Amino acid sequence: MTIEVGRCLWPYLDALSETLPEAGDRPVLEKAGWLRPYEYRVLSGPLAVRGRVYPNRLQVRGEREELRGLSGRQAVDFATGRTTCWILRSQRRDAVLANLSVQEPLQVLQDTTAAAMLRFDAAREAMTEARRRLSELSQEHPTLVRRARRRLGGSKILEVLRDLILEGAVPQDLAWAVDRLAATPLINASAQRCAERLREEMKQALSQPLLIQGRLRCLHLEPSFQQWLYCRYVRHREVDLGDLELIDLLGALSEAAGGSRARGELPALLCLSSLRPALSGLLRPFHPKLRVLKPGEVDPRALLLAQGLLPPRGRKSRWLTSLRFWGLPRQERAALGAELELYEKLCREDRLRGEAAVNRLEAPAPPPPLLPALTARQKAAVFLLECPTWMLREVLSRLGREQIAALGREMTRLGRHSPGLRDEVLREFPAVDEPRDLGALVQLIGRLLDAPHPDHALADAALCLGALGSATCGKVLASMVEYCRRFMGGWVSGLGWWLKAH
Repeated sequence: MTIEVGRCLWPYLDALSETLPEAGDRPVLEKAGWLRPYEYRVLSGPLAVRGRVYPNRLQVRGEREELRGLSGRQAVDFATGRTTCWILRSQRRDAVLANLSVQEPLQVLQDTTAAAMLRFDAAREAMTEARRRLSELSQEHPTLVRRARRRLGGSKILEVLRDLILEGAVPQDLAWAVDRLAATPLINASAQRCAERLREEMKQALSQPLLIQGRLRCLHLEPSFQQWLYCRYVRHREVDLGDLELIDLLGALSEAAGGSRARGELPALLCLSSLRPALSGLLRPFHPKLRVLKPGEVDPRALLLAQGLLPPRGRKSRWLTSLRFWGLPRQERAALGAELELYEKLCREDRLRGEAAVNRLEAPAPPPPLLPALTARQKAAVFLLECPTWMLREVLSRLGREQIAALGREMTRLGRHSPGLRDEVLREFPAVDEPRDLGALVQLIGRLLDAPHPDHALADAALCLGALGSATCGKVLASMVEYCRRFMGGWVSGLGWWLKAH
């Protein structure tokens, strides 16, 4: 790890070196004349972090609302990710009276160095854990690990496991990841690309801890802001803690995460696939429990609830972002445009609700029903799933192609839930006791009686109608028996008696 400092910060290097531990990996403090006089840069990890320390000013830390009344240069604190303000020394009295934390430039450099060492140690511990886990797997499954090393190489496998550990993967996920690496030929892929592909395959494991009653609270980013993040962090691989865009992002994210933390919930942040690794590495030190997901990692069965847009709309113009975006190579711009289209499609789906839906959920509400409310098409799908095969074939033969396709999709979705929904559907099928609806039901059963096995049809209809109320069941059974006597002859008299008895 290397820390470069500008000319105005060189006098602090001797005092800063005395505070570093003598044993262990000490960061390299380097004089960088090519930087601005008051800048420093931390080179550790995939992203280089650039910050500012003003020797003739004081740094003030506090809440975002408390700092708005101060006149100074705002920035993001490297250690905590909170918004700070560099004020003149003559304003120290006002900051102290406002109960704000005031720090000298040397103390800021010391905190920055300590935070950088903590991040470096965390990455090193993750690599050590990856080596230990890979050694255990090589003893348990030597052939599997040997095949994975032959495909990717030992160093690349360790980098993939380290990235997954930093993202919060459990040991079972690491064993599964080695198995997938051994089975998938990704020889020319980078370690980051392999880790991203494994994360997308682990979408259920990533989304499941965040689901609350089948709902996933999410924060989504403005598309033009994501273009700016891509051009800044993915292309240039450098983070400037003095960017106003980054200050807005971290400030709004802290406010959203703070409110969710009070409720015991943490939202997920949705972003583009190409932006996810860089954005996750940027936000992980400040919000370790925040999960940054891309559209492919969201469980399709989850109901997305939009908790906020970061940053809020109408904050400032994005004309410079559009210039940077159109300055990208054509193929890269086309790929990023396709990802933006997929992201906006996910945000426009019916599963994504607005702030009003979130506010309604936060208010005290009655307990949800045991069974969800089904549409008419879903009720018909459950009813058809309970019918025998020959009856289902007869019903589908009388429907159109589009109706069959729609019913097929609903039957596929509700197939595993059909036993639990059967009684509810049969109880609500002829819910209105009007003659018109009862006549339609009798007519439907009459059409089913034209099938090759009318006795089976009558028996199945009697079993289905047994779950209805007594008044409705009596009316329908009387109409059925009258229909059978009139059109099907006397051979069904015994079956009609059985229908009356049941």
